[in-house]
Amino acid sequence: LISDELPTVPGEPTASTSNVWMLHLSRLIGALRVTIQQGLPLFRREMLVQSYRPRTYVVRAVFAITLFMVAMIYTSIETRSSLLTTAVRLPGQGRGILDALVTMLFVFVYVFAPPPSSGVLPPEQERQTLVLLYLTKLTPWHVIVEKFLSRLLPTLSILLLAVPLLVFSYTFGGVSIEMLLTSIWFLFITAIQVTAVAVLCSTLSRQTTHAFLLTLAALLLLYFG
Repeated sequence: LISDELPTVPGEPTASTSNVWMLHLSRLIGALRVTIQQGLPLFRREMLVQSYRPRTYVVRAVFAITLFMVAMIYTSIETRSSLLTTAVRLPGQGRGILDALVTMLFVFVYVFAPPPSSGVLPPEQERQTLVLLYLTKLTPWHVIVEKFLSRLLPTLSILLLAVPLLVFSYTFGGVSIEMLLTSIWFLFITAIQVTAVAVLCSTLSRQTTHAFLLTLAALLLLYFG
């Protein structure tokens, strides 16, 4: 899919091996700029399709309720244990709450982000609608960028639900501003990375199941290889 968008343009200097990634990056940035100028048509279509699926709202509601329940239960347990021992320990319980929330958010990203992201292109190939996209002004890079954004935004929106709770843990003490911002930064970077790997694997497979398994293998190799 991507290789078809890399023709040799007359007068363009041939990229050496060391500059291949810079060439891909520059064309990706160019595709992103042009896509934004065109109004993100494929991105709007994908978000509209997701808005008609009840599963979209069910997953968000269940995750939000679970997240707030975990935060409240953990806060109640830590507060009660602190009051039973000594009140001096109470201002330092924010670190435990932050660790519990961040761990839950990382589990969410690794478990729930790959399945929808790895299935962005195989359904288009199975329904033979990918060819129709080539009849428009969208290039393969534009398709990939908009598909990527359409899967990244739902994940980031759910992570945004947890930001108030992460800030809430700061009020209990034991958590610095640097620690809080670092946790939020790594969560967002991980979401972007996992989504990007899943979309990449979807371009290498014609079936959703194979793309998902390839995504799992790529993530395991990336983190434990």
